[in-house]
Amino acid sequence: MSTVIASDKISRLSVITIIFSISILAISLMVITMDTADLKTNVQKELVATKSSLSSSAWSLIEAKTKRRYQTHFYDSGVFDFIHRKFTPKEGDLLTRYESRDDDFLLKTVNNLQILAYQIFFRMSVLEYWLALLVPLAVCIISSGYYTWRKKLYRLGGVSTGRGRIWLKVAWLLLISLITLLFTPTYLASITVYFPAILIIVSAVAISNYISNFAKSF
Repeated sequence: MSTVIASDKISRLSVITIIFSISILAISLMVITMDTADLKTNVQKELVATKSSLSSSAWSLIEAKTKRRYQTHFYDSGVFDFIHRKFTPKEGDLLTRYESRDDDFLLKTVNNLQILAYQIFFRMSVLEYWLALLVPLAVCIISSGYYTWRKKLYRLGGVSTGRGRIWLKVAWLLLISLITLLFTPTYLASITVYFPAILIIVSAVAISNYISNFAKSF
């Protein structure tokens, strides 16, 4: 059946994709228009907060992966050269990677995109770190939902499809939040390092509750 949000012609997934795309675009525009010095300071604060919150070995691993990905996927891949050609004016010799003239909007965009790219690769590395730690716990949480559903097969009632749909929407929202986290500017650096872990655990709980509320007949 069609709903108010998603009609027969526009699926719910399409609506989610549109909202997600608009959100990422809005956040990216906000970031690239920020003052370069402020953006760089915020990212540096996040790096310091993360380093102080993790062990030295974990930080070294995250830092090494971030730098390798940043160099490989942003510079070596030609992404920076493409951005540089599109946004900087032709002034004879090639400009340096980090422009000193921050009064020009196009040059500021180039600078901010470099910082944003580093932030994205850094947060991907932090997310990977938390996934490696929390996947066993997440699997246990999700498995508990499955076994709860199995127990409900042998008794009357106990299953709410409406509640299951709610938890599915929560899981979708958390997934979107997890991806959006890569682009969002740093406001509370001390919380940012733990935010992926919180999202992973809450997502596992949402998926577990969704599974436990599956209908008994398929």
